[in-house]
Order: sequence, then C-alpha cells, then structure tokens
Amino acid sequence: MIEQTVYTALTTGSPLPTAAGLRVYPMLMPQEPAYPALTYQRIANDPIASLDGNSNLDRVRLQIDCWALTYLAAKNLAAEVRAEMATIGALLLLDLDDYESNEKVYRVTMDFSLWQAV
Repeated sequence: MIEQTVYTALTTGSPLPTAAGLRVYPMLMPQEPAYPALTYQRIANDPIASLDGNSNLDRVRLQIDCWALTYLAAKNLAAEVRAEMATIGALLLLDLDDYESNEKVYRVTMDFSLWQAV
C-alpha cells in the first residue's frame, strides 16, 4: 500500500522527523494538534491498462498538507516534504498556499503522482 510507503518516508526521512516530529496523520488532524504537522490522503487511484489487459500498475495521486503556525515554517516544511517524496519517486503535480483563519494556521497543499504495483 503506497500510503504506508509515504508514511515511512515522511517519518523516517531526513530532515523531516526534526521538523514535523512524528506528527504525520492520515486524512485528518487530531483536535488541538501541535505544529508543525503533516496530513496525507489518497486523492485518486488510476489503474493502468496495457494492450494485454491489466498492467498490475496503478498511478496514485496523493495530497500532502503541511501545517504550521507561520507561513515561512509551512513553506520550509513543504520544501522538506518535496525533497523526501522525490526519494520514493513521487512527482510533484502542484502546490498551493492557504491560511485557515479559524485555526490561525498556514497550510501548503501539494499533490503528488506515484506508481504502485498491485
């Protein structure tokens, strides 16, 4: 499962454990989280067919959100995530900046494309 590969990369890669600790959550943040933190979720799974039928490969689109109390901290965490995701062959498709006014926290959302053998 690609989510486990991503979780392992984000929690054991360097320098991410220093920046985000082990605050890496699937889909949702806990109530009253500590920052910085990461959330991740699968956005799409595209099974790839070949002329012979099923290729046993899926193209997975994964979203990772980098959360921090300052804009600079969120951007720095996003740069670290991008570098770590490249080590597992993930291709960055897009990123965007956001501010959650209710929580008073900055977020950088990144979408990645990865291949997964099934």
